[in-house]
Amino acid sequence: MRRGARRNDGSSLFRRDATFCPRASSFSGAVMLESVNYPGRFLRHQDLQLKLDPYQDSDLYRADSAFLLVDGPA
Repeated sequence: MRRGARRNDGSSLFRRDATFCPRASSFSGAVMLESVNYPGRFLRHQDLQLKLDPYQDSDLYRADSAFLLVDGPA
């Protein structure tokens, strides 16, 4: 499943594809971001790419999927 970035077309499919829910991470202060449209798949940073991968029970996967949420610019 490889899809490039899309512009918001206002559809409910786009909204579901663009929505991620924070889930507990094994790293303190971090979250994993689970896809609303693809339950069980999480954002993962791997090889300088952001991917949507099914959950894997491994330390490397958990590290690649841990994100710190920060405030944006004021």
